Amino acid sequence: MDGRNDGTADVFNYDGVYRLTDVKYSVPNSAIGDWNNTANIPFEQLVGTRTVEYNMDGVGNRTSVVDDGKVTTYATNSVNEYVYVDNQRLMYDRNGNMTSDSNLQMFYDHNNMLVEIRTGQYVFHQRFDAIGRRLMVQFSDGLTETRYFWHDGQQVVYEEVSGLTEPYKYVWGNGIDEALLRFGNGDIWYLDNQLGSVMALTDNDGQIVESYRYDECSICKRCARPRGIRVTDHGEIRFRIDHIGIPVGRSRESHIGYYNLILPQNFRFTDIRIVDPHDRSVRDICRKKQFEYTVVWDAERRIQLVEMEIRSNRGTFSFVALGSAVPIDAPGKYTFVESKEYDLGEMPHTKFPVCWLGNEGMEFLRRHIAKELQ
Repeated sequence: MDGRNDGTADVFNYDGVYRLTDVKYSVPNSAIGDWNNTANIPFEQLVGTRTVEYNMDGVGNRTSVVDDGKVTTYATNSVNEYVYVDNQRLMYDRNGNMTSDSNLQMFYDHNNMLVEIRTGQYVFHQRFDAIGRRLMVQFSDGLTETRYFWHDGQQVVYEEVSGLTEPYKYVWGNGIDEALLRFGNGDIWYLDNQLGSVMALTDNDGQIVESYRYDECSICKRCARPRGIRVTDHGEIRFRIDHIGIPVGRSRESHIGYYNLILPQNFRFTDIRIVDPHDRSVRDICRKKQFEYTVVWDAERRIQLVEMEIRSNRGTFSFVALGSAVPIDAPGKYTFVESKEYDLGEMPHTKFPVCWLGNEGMEFLRRHIAKELQ
C-alpha cells in the first residue's frame, strides 16, 4: 500500500506466486482501517477512483491490462518478448534489444547501450564512456540541443547545455540516484517519497516547479536494478541484482523491512549471496561481508525465494544479491542451496515486502533465461 497526504492510499493485490494482479487507486484510509489492513477487508470490497487489473500467462508475461474497463492486450514470442501491444508491433535484435515499436527506431552499440533513436520528426543521440557512463546527449528536431556530463564516480556532478551560459551542478545524497539539489539557471530542490521516488521539484522559495506521479511498476524498478544474466558452460544461470538506497525508515523508530528475491517457478538456487556493497575490506564483490538471510523452498508451488529482514539507522538500506540457479529438471548434477521447506500455504513476511524482484525484475530474469537456454 502506498499512502498520500490527502487521506487516501493506493492498494495493491498479489496472486499466489506474489505477482501484482490488481491496483486500486485513491482508496479512502477510513475504508482500509490501517496500513496493515489488520481488519482483513477483502480487496474486492475496496472502492477507489481507478482500478487496474493485470492478467498473466503461466510464466508471468502479461496477456492483458484492464484499466477502468479499457483493455490492452499483449502477445509474446518464444523467448517471452512482447511482440504486440494491442496492434502495435514491437521488434528486437538478436541480443534482445528493442529496435522498433512502430513509431521509433532504436540503435545500440557493441555493449548494447542505446545510442540513437529516430522518428520522422527528430533524432536523439547518446554517447557513453568505457564503463557505461553517459557523456553526451544530443536532440535534433530542426534545432539541435547538446548536453555534456561530468561525473564523480557514477554520479553526474556537472552538466553543460548548449545555449545556456551557466552550467548545472548537482548535489547528491547517500544513495545512487538520490538527487538533492541542482545549482544553476534557477536552483532546483528534489523532494522524494518514502520509496525514494522524486515526487516534486521546488525552487529556493519552496514553490513547486514540477510534480510527478508514478505507477506501481516504476516504483518497483527504482528499488531493484538487474545488472546482468549469463549462462555458464554447465547450464547454470548466473545473475546479479543491485539494491541501492532502499527506504525502510530508521530502525530505532521501529521501522523494519523484509526483502524477497523470488525465482521463476521450477527454478532452484545453486548459489546465492547477499553482500554489503559498502564493505571496503575486499574488492571482490563475492567476498564482501554477507548479510543474514533465509532460503525458502515452497514444494507445493515449486517456488524458491530468499528472505531477509532489513534494518537501518540511516533510514535506507543497500545490498547486492548475486548467485546462480538452474531448472529443477536440468540435465547434469547440481547441488542446490540448502533451504528451509515451507508448506503452510503462505511464505513468511511476503504479505508486506518493502521490495523484491517484482514484475520488472522477474520479466528481465525470465526473458534472459529463456533466451540463453535456446
